[in-house]
Amino acid sequence: YLVLTQMRQLQSIEGAPMDMNHLPTLYVLDSNHDGKISLDELIRFAKLCASKARDFGAHEYQMQMQGLCTLRMYDAASSPSTGGVAAFAKWFTLLFS
Repeated sequence: YLVLTQMRQLQSIEGAPMDMNHLPTLYVLDSNHDGKISLDELIRFAKLCASKARDFGAHEYQMQMQGLCTLRMYDAASSPSTGGVAAFAKWFTLLFS
């Protein structure tokens, strides 16, 4: 598993810049929201990035990915079916523990 300090050191691949200090990006990367990143989660996120690289232009890739991750985090935090704000707060706490 990778923890927050290690996640922030991840480097993006050439042509697909990602900001690992962007909280919504970390939220999408940590798909089971346990505050740690597994190899499976990292691979799933890399596949998402690769598929979106085909959809987004190179000049707008980072902005579009940040927008996508922000919307996914917002949807989860505002939806009672996913635990809403309480689940987000729990994940945020786990991220820093």
